[in-house]
Amino acid sequence: MERFATAEPVQELVPAYDKSAERTLTGVVEEVVQLTGETPDRMQSTSLTLHTGIETVQVRLGPSWYLQQKQFLFFIGDKLEITGSKASLPSDSVITAREVKSGDRVLTLRDADGAPLWAASSQRAN
Repeated sequence: MERFATAEPVQELVPAYDKSAERTLTGVVEEVVQLTGETPDRMQSTSLTLHTGIETVQVRLGPSWYLQQKQFLFFIGDKLEITGSKASLPSDSVITAREVKSGDRVLTLRDADGAPLWAASSQRAN
């Protein structure tokens, strides 16, 4: 069973974080995908599909290099609690994650106002 998907092109940008649309979901990871951005540096980001038992949602996490720097990996079957902002894109509804809990580990991707923490990181690794 494949546990981690490879890169594929992403056609849509991550929507701006809307704190008023923030919600917390708990579910099981069905798919993990590395998306290649359309920026000049072709930066990869990580996205996953989460099944909550009621719905299946797409979750945008952030740049793959940032997740690697924080030593956080996601696999099919992982049980996660995700806090993030729900938005609608032309093709789908997505959650832009602010915080991800996996067991006793917590990955904070954005500050309380939704600003990405990786923007302040001075050690970017491609």
